[in-house]
Amino acid sequence: MKKKYIIGNWKMYPDTVSEARRIFSDIKKKTSLLKKVLVVIAPSFGHVGLFEGKGTKSCALGAQDVFYEEKGSFTGQVSAGQLSSLGVTYCIVGHSAKRAIGVSFSCDSDVHHAVFAVSGRLFIGDMHHANEIVVNN
Repeated sequence: MKKKYIIGNWKMYPDTVSEARRIFSDIKKKTSLLKKVLVVIAPSFGHVGLFEGKGTKSCALGAQDVFYEEKGSFTGQVSAGQLSSLGVTYCIVGHSAKRAIGVSFSCDSDVHHAVFAVSGRLFIGDMHHANEIVVNN
């Protein structure tokens, strides 16, 4: 049986650090009971550093986005190296919500570059029809 993934994108929630810590702790405790399931928690970037080193075999730290360049003058962007240094092992890229409103860095070629900036898994599809591609750099 293949491993199942549950990826929680926190968007811009919660509002406070204490609330983020409580939610992360609650999820982490509950995931310890799951078999062949990996829960990836992707908090807002302002909260990612709170959970550095707190992942487990069943609960990993994720990020909501990554930029494909290693460094440079890209205001508001975050690199794979920066995320990795915070303990992030998964990242969500190519958000349909961003694409729908035309946000830059969300077109297919940018998603392609971002995926190859990180190793891991790329999930393609919508909520009902997802496929997985493993990318190893």
